[in-house]
Amino acid sequence: MFYYLLALLCPPLAVAFTGKPSQVIVNIFLTLLFVIPGVLHAIAVVRQYYAQGGQDPPKAVRNAVYALAGIGLLASFIIPKLSPVPPEERFEPADIWEMKSYKCRQIREMLANDVLAYLIEKGIDADVYADRGGIVIHFPKKMSYEACRLMAKLVVIEVDSPKEWRCVPRVRCEGKDYVGWAFEPAEFLE
Repeated sequence: MFYYLLALLCPPLAVAFTGKPSQVIVNIFLTLLFVIPGVLHAIAVVRQYYAQGGQDPPKAVRNAVYALAGIGLLASFIIPKLSPVPPEERFEPADIWEMKSYKCRQIREMLANDVLAYLIEKGIDADVYADRGGIVIHFPKKMSYEACRLMAKLVVIEVDSPKEWRCVPRVRCEGKDYVGWAFEPAEFLE
């Protein structure tokens, strides 16, 4: 019965334990193609193994497999908590609940449209959009840090009111082949 459980969790491993190396290659291919065909193939191979008088592995091997599965399950819960936080989630303003509200999302969208209109009016080629991290200004060419900071400052000062900018945690300036820099609108509104 152990191999049936293993066939559901890791089909190629179940087939490998039954001692049929040629079937392992077929099962790996089927599992990579779609998981269900791999599982069905593994169950068929395990059924044939038991029909030919095959036995479950010794208890030590079963315990080792259970331990590895437990470690894998535990790691799947721990590792995401240890991974670095994406830049969009790092900023924790005082009004975090306000910034995540539906109204603020609408304001960010409106400000992104206003920023795009402002840049078009000034003859600057850029793509502007709003995301949960703020407003992103994407330039088709590479820009220096100083140029990006100046552009972000101009946009924050010239477009709309300081009250509206409270919903924007940062203005991110991106260019071709690089991520760019992020600036907090509050530093330009003081």
